[in-house]
Amino acid sequence: ALLLGPLAVDAAHEGKGIGSALMRAAIGEATRRGHGAILLVGDAPYYERFGFFADKTQHLMMPGPFERGRFLALELKSGWLEGAAGMLVAAGRRLSA
Repeated sequence: ALLLGPLAVDAAHEGKGIGSALMRAAIGEATRRGHGAILLVGDAPYYERFGFFADKTQHLMMPGPFERGRFLALELKSGWLEGAAGMLVAAGRRLSA
């Protein structure tokens, strides 16, 4: 799974669809790279329109404090998070710009 965030749009450009375009691009890129799911911490009412929901993370934990209702996931591959439980840890490699 990919942990995504934070995404932000300058207040002067809010309401122009930039945030939605960033999310669609991120979801598309994660799918192309073969990730099974995307996890993020964010505003549920905003991210639910992209398919992110807290029920997929109910048995997962993050290091440090976080609000359970803001810990959301989108499965890119059906059932990818089924049975997933425990603490998130970094894996993989860092990509250069």
